[in-house]
Order: sequence, then structure tokens, then C-alpha cells
Amino acid sequence: MRFLTALVVGAFVVASTAAGARTAKPPLTWAPPALSNPVSIAVTNANSRLFLDDARDYRLTITEPLKKELWIDGGRNVVVIGGQITIDQLGAENAYQDNTAVKVRFGDPSGTVHLEGLQIDGPYVTDGIGIATARNVQIENVRVERVYDGLKGAHADCVQVQQGVAQLRMDGFTCSTTNQGIFLGDLDGPIRGVDLRHVNMYARGGKHLFFQVRPLYPVALTDVWLGADACCRPWAPFGFWVYPQKDGRTYSGQIDPRRRAVVSRDRTMLWFVGSRISGFMRKGTPPTGDFVSSGSAGMAYRSPGYRTVG
Repeated sequence: MRFLTALVVGAFVVASTAAGARTAKPPLTWAPPALSNPVSIAVTNANSRLFLDDARDYRLTITEPLKKELWIDGGRNVVVIGGQITIDQLGAENAYQDNTAVKVRFGDPSGTVHLEGLQIDGPYVTDGIGIATARNVQIENVRVERVYDGLKGAHADCVQVQQGVAQLRMDGFTCSTTNQGIFLGDLDGPIRGVDLRHVNMYARGGKHLFFQVRPLYPVALTDVWLGADACCRPWAPFGFWVYPQKDGRTYSGQIDPRRRAVVSRDRTMLWFVGSRISGFMRKGTPPTGDFVSSGSAGMAYRSPGYRTVG
């Protein structure tokens, strides 16, 4: 594969490398969508709940650390690169909603929402990213320090598909959780496909780090790692950190031996049968550490660029 010296995507100029050169970080897989006459919005704590025109494209720039959710409701193509969201208090319902750090809702189904370089933290994060849209959603180089179960009765997930998504694409994602990791829920809206690359999640008292409700769409796994602290391992061996589980238990509590997780003999890898999931997951943390390390995302984030075939 060969990389061009520069790739212009909409109004973004992407630093890349010539053949044989090296960069500090490898480029990401998916570039932001090309924007047509975009509306630029400086996002602050005063306007972080955005209701956008489905016929327009948007570039959102987070100009100060946000203390409540970034709500992206509507729009066609929407691009967010860099920024910090710190949910540091429970807040009133009308201010903090359900304490989900980023919500992506509705919008023109032909569009793509691109979320890159976000740092999500604070002691009152119930979900990292909640998705309820028929658009594509791209999540790249995003770090969620921790999601906490039980706040406002919520069911914590690093990423939760709530009402469907077209293609969910993730490249570079790190999250710790007290409950679940990536929840692929398609009961209230279809999921067209999922591609997870360079993802690591860690259970701190959590349970299910990957959860596929129904096997109606393809899921591709590349360099995905699952870890858990000592509290979780005695009651939940590696093959039970996911759904479907090793014994074939599904979200409804039924046992389906045709659809299950399979753990390798050395108990360091697992893969799935009967679920349209290709690739495998590894146990532990990546040898080089988190894919998105502390401090590598946030307000000072700089994109490493995006892959393109020359």
C-alpha cells in the first residue's frame, strides 16, 4: 500500500506520508465525509445541544471542555475532530439528560457522522456514545475513561446503538466500564454493518464487553482486546465477557448452541460462530498499551491522517 503526501477531504487537509516514510502514528482507516458548503459551529457549554438541518452539512469545533453532553440531532454529514467532554456532576434532567457524553440522533440517512479525537471522562458518564440514526457513524481515536452503571437508572455502555445505525466504523477506541462495552442493539432500528479496528475495552466491575443482540448484519473484528480486573474474573471467565456467550446464551436468556463464542485452548482468544462475526478478540490489553492513551485525545488533538490507496 502506498500513501499520498496529502489528502484533501472537504475542507480538511490530511497529513500523510510518502512511500517509505514514517509517521509517529499510523493513519486512520476512514476519512471524514466530504462536506458540501458546510455550516461551521463553535460548540461551547452554552450550545452543546444541537438540532441541525437534515439538508445541510456541518463542521463542529469544540472550543472549550464541555461539562454536559454533546447532542447531535439531525444534519446530513457532520464532522467533529478533537475535544473534551467531562461529565462532572449528575445534574438536573433538563441539563444533563441521561448523562450520555455524545448522542447522535436521526438525520439524513445518506450522511455520515464522524467523531474523532474525543476525550470523554468524569464520574457521571452513563454512556460514552449513544447512537440512534440511519446514518453511518465513524468513531476514531476516541477515549472513554469510564462509564458508570446505575446513574439515573441507566445501563452503562461505552458505545450503545439505541435505534439503529447504517455502518458503525471504529478505528482507535479505548474504554473502561462498570457494566458493558459495545452494545449492538437492533430491536428499535436496523444495523447495516459493524467494523471494529484497534479497539480495547476493560471491565472494572463490568460484565459484557461486547454484546450483539441479533446476528442480522456482518461484524468485522481487527485487533480487538478485552480485559477485566480481578473482581470480574472469578465469576466470569473470558468466554462469558461477550454475547453470545461460550455456552450459547443470548440476550433473551435462551441457549442456542448454533450461535456461541468459542475460546481458544490457551484461553487467550475467542471468536464467534453463527453470528456473522468475522475475526477474533484477544484477552488482555494490547502489547503497546491502550490504542488511545490518556492525553492523546482531547482539546489539543491532531489527526494522524487517513489511509488512501495510491
